[in-house]
Amino acid sequence: MVRIRGWMGVSALLLSMGIAQAADPVRVGSKIDTEGSLLGNVILQVLEKHGVKTVNKIQLGTTQVVRGAITAGELDIYPEYTGNGAFFFNDEKDSAWKNAAEGYEKVKKLDAEKNHLVWLTPAPANNTWTIAVRKDLAEKNQLNSLADLSAWLKKGGTFKLAASAEFIERSDALPAFEKAYGFDLKQDQLLSLAGGDTAVTISAAAQQTSGVNAAMAYGTDGPVAALGLQTLSDPKGVQPIYAPTPVIRESVLKAYPQIAEWLKPVFSALDEKTLQQLNARIAVDGQDASSVATEWLQQKKLLFASGLWCSGALILLLITDQVRQLTRHRLAQLLLNLQVWLLPLLLLFSGQLSDLSLLKEYANRHAVFDAALSRHLTLLAGTVLPALMIALPLGVTLFRRPGWQGGVFGVLNVIQTVPSVALFGLLIAPLAGLAQHFPWLGDWGISGIGMAPALIALVLYALLPLVRSVVVGLQQVPHEVRESARGVGMSGWQQFFAVDVPLALPVWLAGLRVVVVQTLGMAVVAALIGAGGFGAIIFQGLLSSALDLVLLGVIPVIALAVVIDALFRLLISLLERKDD
Repeated sequence: MVRIRGWMGVSALLLSMGIAQAADPVRVGSKIDTEGSLLGNVILQVLEKHGVKTVNKIQLGTTQVVRGAITAGELDIYPEYTGNGAFFFNDEKDSAWKNAAEGYEKVKKLDAEKNHLVWLTPAPANNTWTIAVRKDLAEKNQLNSLADLSAWLKKGGTFKLAASAEFIERSDALPAFEKAYGFDLKQDQLLSLAGGDTAVTISAAAQQTSGVNAAMAYGTDGPVAALGLQTLSDPKGVQPIYAPTPVIRESVLKAYPQIAEWLKPVFSALDEKTLQQLNARIAVDGQDASSVATEWLQQKKLLFASGLWCSGALILLLITDQVRQLTRHRLAQLLLNLQVWLLPLLLLFSGQLSDLSLLKEYANRHAVFDAALSRHLTLLAGTVLPALMIALPLGVTLFRRPGWQGGVFGVLNVIQTVPSVALFGLLIAPLAGLAQHFPWLGDWGISGIGMAPALIALVLYALLPLVRSVVVGLQQVPHEVRESARGVGMSGWQQFFAVDVPLALPVWLAGLRVVVVQTLGMAVVAALIGAGGFGAIIFQGLLSSALDLVLLGVIPVIALAVVIDALFRLLISLLERKDD
């Protein structure tokens, strides 16, 4: 029954990954602006998490460049705005563009007929073009709408607008505002900036670059309020509804029909407030668009990411625990566990999972991963061997002199209670001082940071469980057995190696098992003082909010701990059976 449940758990895990297979990768693009980068990364990450091979062409260029690329077949999918259909099909006068549902249906129909492009589910947000002015200017002159701006300009108000060439020239952008509200901006009232990123235009107005006090903006721009600007309302409804929507080539959608289902809940969750907040994190806080997209998708549970891997690992660990309860025979447990892990391991080593982002992260960093594995194992060996050399004679001495146990165990208990980060920090200054006064120590690699303080701290932490297991193991050797050994004429050392060691060995190995698993985990923290290992990968991922990178360091640590723990349990079981 346990084996059946195990296979069911693994199967469910693999099915939830939604692995898609296709020969050609999907080319994901976007416009050059902040929101284009955000939405492009959202699409890219959703596809990659479902196993679709992708080519990153995010922030490819302006609307004309990206639109030209997809109609020419050089791009497969990108985020577009429904209102741009009026511009694409020279149909600006149709009132349908000012209605969200009608505009979407119209552009969907026209693009399908003329360009074989499919418009998927749109977002509820309206990223329409608008003009934002500095708050001090708006408050002083009571500017709340474009009508107020027109009246003020006619009175000779000093005004300079930062905008993209596209906004200045497109008939449905600034010219449409000028025509509807009856004002005309001269060339010296315009600052044309390259690209179409409103973060740049808004920043120019906030900093009053070249006398600019107004900026081209979008309805979903996050930096507007944060940088002290205020958007002007459009009471005449000049602008169409600009709903962000994924647009995909028809042939690509036929090859990957699930893409529409994958992206529907994602874009349905993108309202104006959400986009303003996400855009602000990129444009104002300076966060990376890819990281912002990843965090939002995971927060909304729209991306499997770490949740999938953690759930899968939890399922496998639960199955392993159930196997342990099913039978107490260690070899049988090992064989059953091998059956449970066989399918995921076969898929992993066959390359079937190579399109998953975690394995792509490994492929990009395999040299770093290999170096981290080597350093982590070095830390483990460099801790266990010296700790054994200290703990074995110390434990034997304490067994033979019970009066010393209270003092020694008291000291080791105090060391064990010191937080690892604190102990690492406490060792930095004295080791750095020693290396400074005795340069030859530096030649041996001893300094305030790096391997030396890490190994010293890890050895100190390992002593308590090792010494205690040595003492307890010797205490459990029956007195009658020792008396029999003396009766046959064994010397003290003969008795120790022939009687005490074999009978105490299972307890000693149990203590060693605890130390090895403990050291594997604590070595992660040692990366904070430059010791390297998987901790370096984990902390790098945490600092950059790259959860795949975090998992690239966490998973092998857990795997090593589980495997070594299982091997120790099997060895202890075999020794106990031999003794019986």
